[in-house]
Amino acid sequence: MPDGNERIIVLTVNTKEQPICLINVYMPSGNENCDDKYKDMLAQLEEIIEKYQEKYQIMLCGDLNASLHRDNRSRDMILKQFIINNELEMAHNYPIKPTFYNHNKISKSQIDYFLHKRAEKNIRYTVSISDIEPS
Repeated sequence: MPDGNERIIVLTVNTKEQPICLINVYMPSGNENCDDKYKDMLAQLEEIIEKYQEKYQIMLCGDLNASLHRDNRSRDMILKQFIINNELEMAHNYPIKPTFYNHNKISKSQIDYFLHKRAEKNIRYTVSISDIEPS
């Protein structure tokens, strides 16, 4: 679809029951003005969700560069509020496992997710996160 940019790709899949809008994103990582850039990207995602949610089941996935399971850093709180505001959720029994390992070989976190609109009952999917050896 024409929406998106170098960090957001929008793909629609026309199925018999209800079409799906898959939004794949690579959110900005920590650097100068990172929270402002992060918020700007979330605003773009929100516009895309609003545009497609009437006709499509919404799935948002990718590297969100924030965690839903760590110590409430600023970016994590921004992401959590975005999820609440846009009525997004994870599949039942979503695994909590690291998807990012810092080059310092000490810190790790889960920053990659598949989310769907809360109202979507027809979407059934399972997420599996493979074990990885960070070295």
